[in-house]
Amino acid sequence: MTSTRTRALRGATVALVALGLAASAAPAQATPDVATPDSTMALPAGLACTFPVTVTGTGGFRHEHTKGPVTTTTGLGQNLTVTNDASGDSIRLRSSGATSVTTTLPDGSKHVVLLGANLVILFPTDIPAGPSMTLYKGRVEYTVDAAETWTIVSTSGRATDLCEALS
Repeated sequence: MTSTRTRALRGATVALVALGLAASAAPAQATPDVATPDSTMALPAGLACTFPVTVTGTGGFRHEHTKGPVTTTTGLGQNLTVTNDASGDSIRLRSSGATSVTTTLPDGSKHVVLLGANLVILFPTDIPAGPSMTLYKGRVEYTVDAAETWTIVSTSGRATDLCEALS
């Protein structure tokens, strides 16, 4: 899987909503609220779960604010349907708000903090190694290196293993 495809798959998994960035005296860039286009991701067995999964998202909007190396994204994330393609079982997840704060570091890597309700998919190349698909309601902190490897730094709050729920 190419790095671009990995970024696209990961980007589509983060359900976004919430607070916003406090104003400051330095210039900043902000985008107007943008509707999130409906999306469908097919993830083969072994990437997100041990079985093939399809994640479908509908609705939602986001707002991005960038100041220097920090981008804060807030808004109402997509309502998601996660389907076990082998069994046909599915789970519907109603969006309930989140914030993503991404800091680009001097070496090009990123430090990300997710707050609220977020779906996090870890691939076999990540740390800890996936496959895993977890709905977090709380806080998730991770880093992303140039190879798109995610390393979980910390999590807090409620975590639901969607692979287990769908098996």
